[in-house]
Amino acid sequence: MKAIKAAYLRLAKIYHPDALVTKSTPEDVTKSINADFSSIRAAYEELWMLAVPEGDDVLEPEPAAAFLG
Repeated sequence: MKAIKAAYLRLAKIYHPDALVTKSTPEDVTKSINADFSSIRAAYEELWMLAVPEGDDVLEPEPAAAFLG
């Protein structure tokens, strides 16, 4: 799980919309950036759920914002 989290953190820092979108970013580019990050987040959550034992609701993926500090 550490390798998955490390990969997610690396990608989150690169592709997070807060790091890429400015006021002058065209709307279509902003949508693409948001979609890319949503895909990264969804993949992380899917892998996290596969790693967590069935019925264990204590562990949940950490929000992306926690990694960008």
